[in-house]
Amino acid sequence: AKVLAAICFSESDTDRGFRLLESAARLDPDDFRPWFASGDMLLRLRHPPAEAVRAFREALRRRPDSEESRVGLVDALL
Repeated sequence: AKVLAAICFSESDTDRGFRLLESAARLDPDDFRPWFASGDMLLRLRHPPAEAVRAFREALRRRPDSEESRVGLVDALL
């Protein structure tokens, strides 16, 4: 699901990409990567920062030592 999401984003099919990341998060609730990817894409696509903040916080809840999630969170907060 994560790989398919990346393909969808590269093809500008963002709605499907986000749905696939949501599915990936449900399939493996302990994996931080779908949450990180969601936050990253939300920032890149200039969605409201609050949505990205939520995603990065979920990523950090699953993997507190994730440096890239911390950087993403700071970026979203700024």
